[in-house]
Amino acid sequence: MQNPLLNTKDLYLQFKVYGGNLKVLNGVDFTVWPGERVGLVGETGCGKTTTMKSILRVLPVSQSKVTKGEIIFKGKDILKMSKTEIQQVRKERISMIFQDPTASLNPVFTIGNQLQDVIKFSKVSKKNNIGNKEIKAQAIAMLKKVSLPDPERMLKSFPIQLSGGMRQRVCIAMALASSNDLMIADEPGTSLDVTIKDQILNLLSELVKNTGISIILISHALGAVRNITDRTYVMYAGYMVEVAKTKELFNNPLHPYTKGLLNAIPRLTGKGKMKGISGYIPGYLDPPTGCRFYPRCQDAKIVCKKKKPPFIKVSEGHEVACWLF
Repeated sequence: MQNPLLNTKDLYLQFKVYGGNLKVLNGVDFTVWPGERVGLVGETGCGKTTTMKSILRVLPVSQSKVTKGEIIFKGKDILKMSKTEIQQVRKERISMIFQDPTASLNPVFTIGNQLQDVIKFSKVSKKNNIGNKEIKAQAIAMLKKVSLPDPERMLKSFPIQLSGGMRQRVCIAMALASSNDLMIADEPGTSLDVTIKDQILNLLSELVKNTGISIILISHALGAVRNITDRTYVMYAGYMVEVAKTKELFNNPLHPYTKGLLNAIPRLTGKGKMKGISGYIPGYLDPPTGCRFYPRCQDAKIVCKKKKPPFIKVSEGHEVACWLF
């Protein structure tokens, strides 16, 4: 039987702040199989990006602490890796498209310097022992893949000379150039217009088919997740509340929060009213002791307030963390 590429087990993480400890991740279970396209959806502030940064171990050590859990990547626990080992994983195995391209690019180096460095130090270039001309040719090819015009000129440009959408596409090109096993795409359509966003999502989908790489797509655009992912996780206030094959999740949502998210999608047909979810994500300094969705749930029971619900298998591949089941 094939082993998971990535398996996050019961992950708990806290941030140290002036008022105490923010209990952000509350037992995250998350699995990615080789060659799989996985979606991750949920409200802003629910912990999606924090979970992915935990996998790459790029959160500030002085402010964050994993208090429990494992992150198994290709059979090894990332949390127990040495500094050298995790650097190799970031450089050769896992890449991430961050949501804010301005913060991801160094303003004092040209796009060419930064993109070519990524290619130069990636596993592919070392294996093939390619020279500077080949590295530059690969950089130009990457920029063409993400639909950037005049890539030769782009290589000589500084980030400040590009629009937000162009900077985002440069970040995507960097991720495409270095990924071998897993790419994490955190809102890759940020700052992109509709046409380019569609091209980028199709490019990521084709990447899976052609190379066998796995992708985690974090997005608020549920339509994008529905179109290109195989399986989708729904996250709320620091833990997963539902997971299923994408088609099954959209056709048969079970968790009250998942139903609320889908009801909040605008309908282009004009039929039916868009409904928001009442209330707010709870504060992480003193979150609810049981199900964190309890204060906002119309179907809540007494047990929901007292105990956190475990994942329950409802059907093949469809699990939900809710006491209703």
